[in-house]
Amino acid sequence: MDSLGYLIAALAVTVIGILVYVYYLGTRTRELRRDLAALGRAERSDRRT
Repeated sequence: MDSLGYLIAALAVTVIGILVYVYYLGTRTRELRRDLAALGRAERSDRRT
């Protein structure tokens, strides 16, 4: 494999890594928003009682 091949392989690995990380962040953000909404609902129901 010549230098260009190694460069392309490194770029592909980097791009895949970034995409996986962005997907992970999106998943984690959805989970946190869901938890935050549940906490807000619980707090509102506590105030009513």
